[in-house]
Amino acid sequence: MATFIIITILILYVVFAFRQSRKRIQNGCCGGSNTSVLKDKVNPLDYEYHKQYKAEGMHCENCAAKIKQGLDQLDNVKSDVSLKKNTVDIYSNNAIDQQEIFTCVEELGYKLIEQS
Repeated sequence: MATFIIITILILYVVFAFRQSRKRIQNGCCGGSNTSVLKDKVNPLDYEYHKQYKAEGMHCENCAAKIKQGLDQLDNVKSDVSLKKNTVDIYSNNAIDQQEIFTCVEELGYKLIEQS
């Protein structure tokens, strides 16, 4: 009887672990987004405004690419995302709307912290 209970618990553990891994791959970290966008560096001299933020929740190149793609879709905004430094640089020729930037990144599942 004890063996049956232990085997049942192990099977349930494996099933839940598999479901969680599948969900993470489909929706979250390591979701397979386009990491080639990280190679598209911005020339800071082309932009009048610049802000740098610390990123929370960014664990891999796919996370960084997801943030960059989301921010680059905003009007008049270009971004550089550094996984190594865990930073997000925002460039624009117009004043940067910080709330719009924060909202965009939070909708993607990450958080930005303003650098002092």
